[in-house]
Amino acid sequence: MAEKWIIGIDLGGTTTKLAFVNEAGDILHRWEIPTVTANQGEAILPNIAKSIEDELARVKREKKDITGIGLGVPGPVDMEAGVIYETVNIGWAQHYPAAGTLQKWTGLKVVIDNDANVAALGEMWKGAGKGSGEMVFVTLGTGVGGGIITGGDIVHGVKGAAGEIGHITVIPEGGAKCNCGKTGCLETVASATGVVRTAMAKLAACSSASAVKDLSAQCGSVTAIVVFDFANAGDAVACEIVEVTAN
Repeated sequence: MAEKWIIGIDLGGTTTKLAFVNEAGDILHRWEIPTVTANQGEAILPNIAKSIEDELARVKREKKDITGIGLGVPGPVDMEAGVIYETVNIGWAQHYPAAGTLQKWTGLKVVIDNDANVAALGEMWKGAGKGSGEMVFVTLGTGVGGGIITGGDIVHGVKGAAGEIGHITVIPEGGAKCNCGKTGCLETVASATGVVRTAMAKLAACSSASAVKDLSAQCGSVTAIVVFDFANAGDAVACEIVEVTAN
């Protein structure tokens, strides 16, 4: 009898990462696909379902070998209803029935929670938080997220948003507008998109010689990883951008 697998999915604003995992938590096969957010994200779940079918065929396994899917989504969640209240970075309508919709596309049982929450659980189970029932987990990517664990359980809050640290206001006045509708959120500064925003503003006002400035002029923009790579190499302007982000 074939070993049962679970499918873990991390739905990000830019990339969706997927993996086949056994019941002991060992990652057996992983891959990723772009997150297509056009038209209110209508292609996201069909693309995930198609990708799962393709990868099952690639590794010569069938859906009957899969126990179910765990889906981490970027926003507050009603776990029992399988609904994500709001996704500010991928375009879904409010109260989107993500679990039921993906279940229809795949024919597999689907459980959802906030992406940072499930990442925190994974870290407590298999990672740096192993053995600890009290921890805070921070995710940095397209946005900023967080998962809070106390007594070995995730703190969800009334509407599933207890760990949404990315939307704490850190710039009370004059901050950039966040996708959530507020201004000055931590996410507008400390996320990958926040780093790019800071970089482009800094480079536009900069008159100093800089390799990262030259690259920006050549390509029209820079990425967060490029900024940090140049900072690690000692580029003074890139270091200033990182300093603004870190403070």
